[in-house]
Amino acid sequence: MVEFYSRFELQDKNYPLKTIFQNLSPKQISWLYEDLHCEYHLVGDGDVGKRPKIPALTPLGFDTWMTLLMLAYPNKEAERLQKIVEAMPIDADGVLVERKPERLPKQLSRHLLPPEAHRESKKALDRVLSEFKDLTTSNQTPSRNSKTSRLPPQHHNDLYSRELPTPQPRQERFAKTNLYSESSYHGQTNKTGNGRQTNNVQRGRTKPYVHNSRPNNDL
Repeated sequence: MVEFYSRFELQDKNYPLKTIFQNLSPKQISWLYEDLHCEYHLVGDGDVGKRPKIPALTPLGFDTWMTLLMLAYPNKEAERLQKIVEAMPIDADGVLVERKPERLPKQLSRHLLPPEAHRESKKALDRVLSEFKDLTTSNQTPSRNSKTSRLPPQHHNDLYSRELPTPQPRQERFAKTNLYSESSYHGQTNKTGNGRQTNNVQRGRTKPYVHNSRPNNDL
């Protein structure tokens, strides 16, 4: 993401995505993705002997991330997308023309994106980004009692017409066990015959926040 936002950077001090990804730790980046419900998995840094710990968006996660940005900042993201289509050759699917794939236009119409910002999406995104922007300057970790922003539960975006889930409270991420610890305890509560509650505790390995790992498509 640092490379992506370095290559397609916008001149806007209030929108410092490159700085955010450049200065946050892997754990903090994973919290950022979780707050916005962007699917990711953990990848390694090239050392086979080390446990993967770098959060990388899956294709679905990158789709969610870009959709939120386009809804919150359509003017800025239209400018960024124009830079992307100018720099990257995009081939159209279908019949070859003179044995070559047909290239899509190098210009992106601003009218393809929403005419104005989606208020609730912008409010939620700004709240999350401002929190993590502060971390890049203060070198502090989020408080256990810090509140995560919430996307509206019935939020349908205008680009893909699909419902986005509501982020869960961050308190779960500040349990006694470390996010990347080798193991943690988890279980479920059942009621006994006398009405008291007991815990069926099992020992297991913590899992990264991911629904469908795609190791060959890191973004």
